[in-house]
Amino acid sequence: MPTPGTTPNRTEEARVEERPVMISTADEDATADLVIAELNRRRVPVLRFDPGQDFPHRAVLRAHTGQAGRAGTLTVGSRTVDLGSVRVENEARRIVW
Repeated sequence: MPTPGTTPNRTEEARVEERPVMISTADEDATADLVIAELNRRRVPVLRFDPGQDFPHRAVLRAHTGQAGRAGTLTVGSRTVDLGSVRVENEARRIVW
């Protein structure tokens, strides 16, 4: 990783972009749509997962955890991610009525 305040070199950028990002949200999430569009523009692999709609019908989860961490795969439609290599970002948003 580059030092804070410095610009990463192309090798570091390529290594970071190879790891997929998994976005767990509803299908109709306009904010996630914008984030996914930007990730696609940057050629970052993305898997969008709606636990309320995709699982267990469209998604297949094969996973286990242990002393070595998490391992397995999540497949949604034609996209599969290795759970050991996915970048996980967690943002909690609440709708205010």
